Amino acid sequence: GKGERDNLDLSKDIPNCSEASRILISDVEGSFISLDSSMKICKTEYSKLKSEQQTLEQPFTPGTIRLGHFIKSAGLALESLQISRDKTKVACKELADYVGEDGGERAAT
Repeated sequence: GKGERDNLDLSKDIPNCSEASRILISDVEGSFISLDSSMKICKTEYSKLKSEQQTLEQPFTPGTIRLGHFIKSAGLALESLQISRDKTKVACKELADYVGEDGGERAAT
């Protein structure tokens, strides 16, 4: 309960707890939004490049092929980050609720 905070030895159970507690969820969210935005720009430019090469009836260059593989791989990594971000927000809210803080994940930042 609320008066039993000393019973939580989070640093023992979670070795990186101290470092993680200094990370602001808003910073994580901002970084994710920036990555997502950059990925959208990259996909748009890649589509233009492919379209241009198809219009000129040129085969895709090795660089274009590598870029396509990178975009696919980065997209999968971004999806994984989104899942981790969402789980982190839930965990922060649950922890804040557990220790009696108001504001959910905002209180845990």
